[in-house]
Amino acid sequence: MDNNENKLSFTIEWHCILKDLMKNILLIILAGLIGLMGTYIWAHKVYVPEYTSKCTLIVSARSGSYTTYNNLTASKEMAAVLSKVLCQPTVKEFTAKYLGNEEFTGSIQAEVWENTNIVYVSVTAGTPALAYQQLSGALAVYPAVSETIFNNGVVDIMQYPAIPKAPSNAISYIHNAVLVACICAVLMALVIILLSVLRDTVKDEVSYHEKIGQKLIGSVHHEAKNLSLKELFQKKKISLLVSSPSASFSFIENFQKIATKLEYMQRNQNMKVFMVTSVAENEGKSTIVSNIALSLAERGYKVLLMDMDFRKPALHKIFELQIAPETELGALLSGKVSMKEYRFLQYQKSSMYMALNARKYPDCTEWLSSEMPEQIISIFRKTFDFVIIDTPPMYAAADVDTITSLADGTLMVVRTDVSMTADINDSILTIQENKGKCIGCILNDVYPEFTLFGQTGADETGYYRKYSDYRYGRYGKYGKYGKYGNYIQNYNKE
Repeated sequence: MDNNENKLSFTIEWHCILKDLMKNILLIILAGLIGLMGTYIWAHKVYVPEYTSKCTLIVSARSGSYTTYNNLTASKEMAAVLSKVLCQPTVKEFTAKYLGNEEFTGSIQAEVWENTNIVYVSVTAGTPALAYQQLSGALAVYPAVSETIFNNGVVDIMQYPAIPKAPSNAISYIHNAVLVACICAVLMALVIILLSVLRDTVKDEVSYHEKIGQKLIGSVHHEAKNLSLKELFQKKKISLLVSSPSASFSFIENFQKIATKLEYMQRNQNMKVFMVTSVAENEGKSTIVSNIALSLAERGYKVLLMDMDFRKPALHKIFELQIAPETELGALLSGKVSMKEYRFLQYQKSSMYMALNARKYPDCTEWLSSEMPEQIISIFRKTFDFVIIDTPPMYAAADVDTITSLADGTLMVVRTDVSMTADINDSILTIQENKGKCIGCILNDVYPEFTLFGQTGADETGYYRKYSDYRYGRYGKYGKYGKYGNYIQNYNKE
């Protein structure tokens, strides 16, 4: 493996982040609802409304036996004194006694309007009636307190107290609830993005070479499927084949490159039997197996596609075939059908033949451990140019360990952002420990770089530029014609 495998690294891949956000959209909505409910609970259980009753007083100095307003300086001084008097505990005690209460439960405030003799007085309490009563009581008892401090002042009420109609600390419940809900949803989205970025998976070709200690045989780029509305609602799984009219040139070219490399191995290393597996389910293993076999058959090779996933066969669903009991591979390997009686399925009069299963074989471990599979594959090796074997995921069944030794080489399908890096490397080691030969991996469901032209299809360099600049340079590691250029030239001459 690379020397940097022990370093903490992460890859920001926008398609993986968007997929994680879409998969966890319910969590984001739930976080918003929690914020909404939390605001509601706070507003009705924790929030305590307060009500404030106000009045306005004007203080003036008394001159002789009548009231005068021409001594403004004296009036200002008396207003300042009155504002302090009204806030004293003595006023609160007198007011409580006046109202017949044990204590003054509200809070009283008095403030002088700057450079005037006008005093604003307010009482804040838990209910509108209590605020009004306590302010009225304070206005009734303050003369008894203030006359001891100044007796040459006159206090007139400009604005009488009124019962407040709304809380003085009112909050905008709807506005705050929406704001809190949005904040909670955004925080949850940020947590999902952080977990997506830090998740130790293979997200593109660059991270593959940084984390996986095995050769990359090829990459299969993401291909949008043209599903009808009925298929979308039914969540029907449809596998895209290179023989399908809807397959794009890029998709077909991906498998042609993989087929070229298998050709090279067959010609130069006499490798005919290839096993394809994956770490976990839903990595596109069966679809890739089918397209590799089809790509080789299109080149004129006689290819046998074998479904040795006896616990959950899938190839018959990909090709939409009805399998007769006597044509099932399980019937052959279990001894129910002899080699002479067995009939292969042929795909559309092509050079690709299939040995598939339509039902499960719970007892497959017993005859997979026998000599029968090895004998039959030896016969197939002489009959066909290529034998491509589909197997169960390595973490789903132990049958792969038995099948590994039967193949000349094993290909590991790695779907982007699915299996953990450690699991992929452990699976490669497991293949080698079981006398198998892991010849490399196929990276599946690779998205192009997130660029404007790349998303609209006007520029295909998004698929290749990042990877080629990182590792291969202008023409790639293998030169202008590739590592297999000499073989291809010789093959064309033949």
